[in-house]
Amino acid sequence: MRIFFDDLLDGGEDTRPKMGRVSMAEEALIKRLLRSDPLWDFKRFAASRRNPVVPALKTSRPTSAAGGQTFVFSLKGWQSAGSSQRFCVGQAAAAKQAGLSYHAKIRHPGGIGAFRFEGPVAAGMREVSTFNGARLRVGGASAFQGYIERDEAVEYSAGQESSVGNIHDETEFRRMFWDAVERREGAGKRIQHRLIAELPFEDAIGPDGRRDILIELGTVLDDLGLPWHGVVHLPEKQSDPRNYHLHLLFHDRPLLGWDSWDQPIFARLKNQKVRNQNFIKELRSTYADIVNRAFLTAGVKRMWDPRTYQEMGIDKPPQQHLGSAVVGLERRGIVTGRGKQAAEAEMAWRYRELEIERIRKRLAVAERLAKRIITVRDNDSKGSTTAIRSAQAQYLEKVTRATGQYITVLDWRHQQKWLQERHRVLRSRLELLLEDPECGASAKRYTRKLDRFYGRLFGNIDIAARSAETRLQKDRKQVETALRNWLVETHLDRLVRANGAIERAVAEMSWKKSREAKADQEYDKLLERQRALLKQRVTLRKRLPEGFGWDEIERDVDQGPKSWTRSEISWKEASETVLGLRNVGRKLERLIRNSTEPDNADVENPLIPARREKLKVLRAIREAGLSADVSERIGGMAHRKTGFKRNSQA
Repeated sequence: MRIFFDDLLDGGEDTRPKMGRVSMAEEALIKRLLRSDPLWDFKRFAASRRNPVVPALKTSRPTSAAGGQTFVFSLKGWQSAGSSQRFCVGQAAAAKQAGLSYHAKIRHPGGIGAFRFEGPVAAGMREVSTFNGARLRVGGASAFQGYIERDEAVEYSAGQESSVGNIHDETEFRRMFWDAVERREGAGKRIQHRLIAELPFEDAIGPDGRRDILIELGTVLDDLGLPWHGVVHLPEKQSDPRNYHLHLLFHDRPLLGWDSWDQPIFARLKNQKVRNQNFIKELRSTYADIVNRAFLTAGVKRMWDPRTYQEMGIDKPPQQHLGSAVVGLERRGIVTGRGKQAAEAEMAWRYRELEIERIRKRLAVAERLAKRIITVRDNDSKGSTTAIRSAQAQYLEKVTRATGQYITVLDWRHQQKWLQERHRVLRSRLELLLEDPECGASAKRYTRKLDRFYGRLFGNIDIAARSAETRLQKDRKQVETALRNWLVETHLDRLVRANGAIERAVAEMSWKKSREAKADQEYDKLLERQRALLKQRVTLRKRLPEGFGWDEIERDVDQGPKSWTRSEISWKEASETVLGLRNVGRKLERLIRNSTEPDNADVENPLIPARREKLKVLRAIREAGLSADVSERIGGMAHRKTGFKRNSQA
């Protein structure tokens, strides 16, 4: 069985016509799963209004370098319906009878296209909220208050519902409040702010902790003097069991109280801080601080970060919140456009993260290789021998080959990680349908096919990766051998140089002693010659008449033989004595000057540093564990001028 791996990471496994013994049906299955197309056995459900196909995958939350994660926090302002911008849907005959005009581009929760009307709603028609400017139908604000407080949706804490606020203690009065807000503000005005935020799901925090978070967030609105009410919702049956969240509704005009007719009294001016462009950002940051304090108190090792991906240093495009309606459809096996877009963006980001990880590892390997090459080149001096340079070249060759093989192993492991991620994602999308009474059997069969398909891929990739790792181990052993040979040659060269330095120091000391002995002999001869000349001068001075000094004889000798007029002493005897004494004196002075060295006692014996260097080399050889290798090599180096005898030990 053979599987082709080229283009595998780009989805090649769903497009290549031949993939070993994998059947065409299995290839079609992978293709449909990747594109969220309907599966074969689901076609019989096409007659119903349901189109069950493979659900989109869940998105992930990356973590910043500081350990923080993003969280769901959505704040949106809703406006009342304008008198000239009200739309309805219903029976076409009723709309024609009422004379309503149809607008094909108007978007609303039921689809696209609606009838525009004024006054009361015609019989057979239903008013809808358009998506233009987030407008509410008449009574929509009051209806949403009832929606968030519906039965079995609100979590209980300490025996009571987690439903708190400062508008009123009774639900009916809270709904009356929003009707009064709508009348007070008029048509086309902002009447309600809706905040939906994620809550911690950990048992360490529990219902009491989530209720405290809601109350602390409401305190921020209390400080602004704004009317608000919030609830904590439990996860829905078809949603993630960790999906605890809060709904908080507030109005930007302060509530002063209630009159005797049970009508709210509003302030004359709205709170302008809500209109500040930084209000949402500051409120999100405050909410993150509240939750992080709850995490810290409960001992939960998690942290929320209110910043954007870009500010957190995460290279992931922000994704749109799907919402409960879209998630509910996806959980029931109905793929939506927003769900598919989120799935495609998630898969692209996961692949990019794996690719970035692979590139980082490649760069790290290349950096280590460059450092090794630079280190080897720095050790390559002009005095290196041919053997050392050859060992260096072999070492660099082995290191480069091992590095290339290591990158091959990294690539195989990267493909393995990516296929495991894709298999996990596709399998999880099929598992969502296992509990479905209509689609469960088909989903189970396709799950087995998917496991068999990717099992073959994993087996072949594992074989290829292990083979590459085996070759890598061989290359690493060759690198170790080449490195050892290089170190042996280097230490041998240093040892040879140290022995040569010792030989030169010994020869220098022998030559110095010989020179000193010759100087002593010459000094003795000169002294003997000087004594003889001094005796001869005494003899000649005795011949001189009284009153004549030897300095006059020296002056006459300097004038030459032609000016010689003395008869007591011959010019030859006088010149021989005078000139002989002068020459001997100059030679003695030169000999004494050359043999005298300043601070001679502080001059170190040249043999001492040479021996120190050799000891240092021997210690380095012993610490590197190369004593046996160097000793073996020295035994075969008798032709070299090293100062070692054959079979000597280092």
